[in-house]
Amino acid sequence: MSGFEELATEVSAESPSGRPDIEYDPVFQQLRIAIEGKAGSQMGAAVIEPQPPDFALALEICSDLLKQSKHMALLVFLVRAAFGAKGFRGGADALSVVHKIFCDQWDTIHPQAETDDPDDPWWERVGALRELTDAPDISETIYRANLVDVRHIGAFSLRDIDIANGKRSASEEEKERCNIKLIKGAFAESNAESIAGTALALQASSDTLREIAAFSADYKGFDALSFDSLIGRLEDCRAALKEYAAEKLTTQVVEADSIAGEHESAKAQSSDSTDKVAAEQVVAIPAAVIASSGRFTDRDSVAAAFDNIVTYYLKFEPSSPVPILVYRARQMVYKNFFDILQELAPNHKDNFRAILSALKDDPVSFLLEHSYSSFLGGETITASASLSGDGDEVTQNNDQSLSIESREQVLQTLADIQKFFETHEPSSPVPLIVDKVRNLVRKNFMDLLTEFESALTLSANVDEAG
Repeated sequence: MSGFEELATEVSAESPSGRPDIEYDPVFQQLRIAIEGKAGSQMGAAVIEPQPPDFALALEICSDLLKQSKHMALLVFLVRAAFGAKGFRGGADALSVVHKIFCDQWDTIHPQAETDDPDDPWWERVGALRELTDAPDISETIYRANLVDVRHIGAFSLRDIDIANGKRSASEEEKERCNIKLIKGAFAESNAESIAGTALALQASSDTLREIAAFSADYKGFDALSFDSLIGRLEDCRAALKEYAAEKLTTQVVEADSIAGEHESAKAQSSDSTDKVAAEQVVAIPAAVIASSGRFTDRDSVAAAFDNIVTYYLKFEPSSPVPILVYRARQMVYKNFFDILQELAPNHKDNFRAILSALKDDPVSFLLEHSYSSFLGGETITASASLSGDGDEVTQNNDQSLSIESREQVLQTLADIQKFFETHEPSSPVPLIVDKVRNLVRKNFMDLLTEFESALTLSANVDEAG
């Protein structure tokens, strides 16, 4: 993962997020200068040339500081520095680290919630994250990141493509460098695995931004943020790849493991200078890309994934309500649309107008209320060697490649399940239930009590209104 894995670990057991005052460290100011550069100036006859960003230095400083402090400002700087220094693969991995830190260390990340301002407790974090969503700097860094880089021809970004097509003004020198024939030639001579890796990294970045948006939306103030502009920039880059390197991209999802294997094979077989040039263009697919490539291709694999989530919770977190809600989602994997409607609104069986009216505002409210009531009433889901129909037991899948051993893997599996339904069965309500499950994964005991009370109160109000 571009060497970023250790940045997601806690600073220490005593202080998981480390120093709260990292912004006042002189090294932090060096980081700001490295990542933003300096504007040019003139004092009398002396002219000071502008200093462009030094993303490699910024990434080095930022990585060192993140080992001392998990501060929101550092996380934002990490993303920009990674895109600038390591391109799309590095950017994808940086976003994955940010998402993991959010999921694992949200309660301790700096700055902390403002307890004296209950109406806007997270305003400092919102302000820091706004640098990722609204500020043009990261979008511009992505705009200038290389989509293709071929020795003896050149490296070209989306910005370069826009210059070549007359969509952006530029100096004569830039226009000469950004010749559309050269750009097309670079894509034609590029390595297919490298292009596929870039495409997957772009997809991974978009997916992770959506995950971050979904996570942060649970907290007051963050719903005002929008990642749409940044995701749009990434999608523009993907569109350029499809236009100029269509023959390098397969019509099906590229399997990251096979790409990585081909990469190792290519390196081993490269002997002459021509092969060495090609091998240098092949880069290992980042871990974030592998995680986001989508591993489920049919309903059976989705059902098995749900079973593995339940198995994880029975083993590691038996007090959690997650299994009972996961099981409810699993029950719907094989159901047709009519049966799903009946399950979501059982009080209105055969009255389709009443069913549609009941589901319009919150399609899964009854399912939540029923699941929580069952959980609070002592109902449990138990693992078994087999599953038949609507039984209260789940199958234990013996495929070790699907085993789940952490909350992060739970969240990633849920994200992959959502991608399956978005791609293969967008009419299914399962992703709506998965959203609720993801929210439960992150909640502590007190948050769960609040969740139960809210769901049961809402259900009671609906019953009274009915």
